[in-house]
Amino acid sequence: MKKILSAILIIVVVFFIVDFLLSDPSYVPEDEREYTEVTVDQLYEELSDNALKAKDTYTDAYVSVRGKLRVIDSDGESVTIYPIEYDSLDGIQCILSNDEQREAVKEHTKGDVITVKGKITEVDDTFPYKINVDSIE
Repeated sequence: MKKILSAILIIVVVFFIVDFLLSDPSYVPEDEREYTEVTVDQLYEELSDNALKAKDTYTDAYVSVRGKLRVIDSDGESVTIYPIEYDSLDGIQCILSNDEQREAVKEHTKGDVITVKGKITEVDDTFPYKINVDSIE
């Protein structure tokens, strides 16, 4: 009886995982992702020129963004990158999701230029861009 219940439970869990992955139309397997190279400046310029178009273009887009590391969250939940060439208030919040990413951040200090690859999940007026990180270089 326990084996039957365990098998049913495993089937149900697998079903929900597959259903979740298939229900997110923006999900792309990691080995199939193509990252668009952009800069922090470019993202903010496009947002300033036409916020509606920027939101449509970049929400759920996979990007590779170079920027200056200026904020490192002490809890290891996020970092924020800014334009490389000048000081600005325009930052991109990058959400860390695993220990490998946190270890990569530990190798850097504020002011370093880094490249963040990931998926833009939010484009709005509060904190204009938010990226779920795949990797940090």
